[in-house]
Amino acid sequence: MDIAAPALTVLGLLALLASLPTLWRICTLPEFHTRAWLTLLALVLGFILGYIGYLWMLHGHTVTTLELIVAAIFGAGGCFVYLVSRLSADTIKRLFNTLEDMRYQAEHDLLTGLPNRNAYYKTFDFMLKDAQPFACLIMDLDDFKTVNDTYGHHIGDRVLQEACSRLLSVTPDGALCARLGGDEFAMLLPGFSAQSARELCQQIHQQLVQDICFDGLRVAVGISIGISQYPRDADDKKQLMKFADIAMYHAKKMEQRTAIFTHELVQRT
Repeated sequence: MDIAAPALTVLGLLALLASLPTLWRICTLPEFHTRAWLTLLALVLGFILGYIGYLWMLHGHTVTTLELIVAAIFGAGGCFVYLVSRLSADTIKRLFNTLEDMRYQAEHDLLTGLPNRNAYYKTFDFMLKDAQPFACLIMDLDDFKTVNDTYGHHIGDRVLQEACSRLLSVTPDGALCARLGGDEFAMLLPGFSAQSARELCQQIHQQLVQDICFDGLRVAVGISIGISQYPRDADDKKQLMKFADIAMYHAKKMEQRTAIFTHELVQRT
């Protein structure tokens, strides 16, 4: 008993010490920087002092059965705190991963991985608050319905994925390329004028004019693009998207591939 009691107490003490880094990491998380977790950390520190004091008491002392039982409780208690701290940390990590996945899914298109309409709107609002000039592009794949009707939606999905990959390959740093839905895409180009956006559109057309090939199929798609500019054309999201949409439909109708919005286009639609 003289050896067992100190050994059990040391086991509990080591377990408490091992739980400290985990508890400290939890306490430093902004979401868990609460009085309860800080209190638990303080209690563990207090327990450590108590364990050290109990070891000091056992030193050079004949251990009784009661003291052995207390030492066993100390050992089990330390192990319990260690297990609880580790399980709590694992649960919190899984919770954060789940929240991160939900956040990603809320702002990204699951088929293509591009930012979705929600992320696009958030970025649009931020750029309007920043009040720096930018260009807004609305893009629509040409004859995509024919692809779906001819080859099926599973082929249409692969065409969309490849089209998105090509769009991303020419998206400038700092710009946002998003899928708004169906075969409609959009870009926000900070610092771009309408004319510099048109030059980028030429690169987009060069990427999309090439046939998409897979599984022995050669699928040809094009893209029609409309451009509006902040603050030249409008100073709110709804109007800028509407004007870019008008320009895009004009480009599709006139087979011009790209059109820059002008107020004369409103009269033609």
